Amino acid sequence: MAVDHNKYKGGMESGMNKAVNRFKKIVDKIIPIYAIIPLLFSFGLGTALYRIIMSNGGSWYHYNFQTSLDEKIPVMSIWMYVYFGCYLFWAVNYIITARVYRDDSDMFYKFIFADILARIICSMIFIVVPTTIKRPKIQINTFSDRLLAYLYTIDEPTNLFPSMHCLYSWMSFAGVRHSRKVPKWYKIFSFIFAVMVAASTQFTKQHYLVDIAGGFLLGELSYQISLYSAGYKVPQKLFTWINVRLFGRDRVYVKSNGNKI
Repeated sequence: MAVDHNKYKGGMESGMNKAVNRFKKIVDKIIPIYAIIPLLFSFGLGTALYRIIMSNGGSWYHYNFQTSLDEKIPVMSIWMYVYFGCYLFWAVNYIITARVYRDDSDMFYKFIFADILARIICSMIFIVVPTTIKRPKIQINTFSDRLLAYLYTIDEPTNLFPSMHCLYSWMSFAGVRHSRKVPKWYKIFSFIFAVMVAASTQFTKQHYLVDIAGGFLLGELSYQISLYSAGYKVPQKLFTWINVRLFGRDRVYVKSNGNKI
């Protein structure tokens, strides 16, 4: 019996397309399809710039911004749980930001533009004003002490101003604070947690006080620039073009003023 290979191949392709579309629908329920590439790009850009600076800045002169007030802040390793826990906070809030602006591409891309802008400016400051910190010796008595000691082994005491922990935490708060879809209690929580992250950078001796101010101010400045400028249209057009070709126009839910692209 002859087998119709074209029909068999067509059936396989049809089955694969259905499976892919089903997967897209599942993912889209968690995070809008159109937001995935922009978020990954922003994260990848920040990581790449940081690694490049770290690999080339070892011989640079590094400034120390320690003050008498910094010296009075004690080491409290229990804050390591907040310091490490903020990574989950960032991921959740960035996803929430994408979800609440599913039907408003302008606001989402204003957030993305602000995030990218902040990461670029932050990297430029690291180059122009390299900084360092004097870390204390850790007496290991608890599990949180072990976490802090481990942190010191994997993280070089450089590139401190502005604090990226504070920068990303402020961006996480900024992303949700204007949306009516986000409950007021969660906006308050996001602000409080961002402040707690700032505190954790002090009690773990990862940053000086000026680094907190730098991180928060840079995040807010970048966000305000994005809100009141047309700069967001550049990433909006670029990522929309990419998304339509990767995921198809019917799966790219990008709307502005209620109109699907």
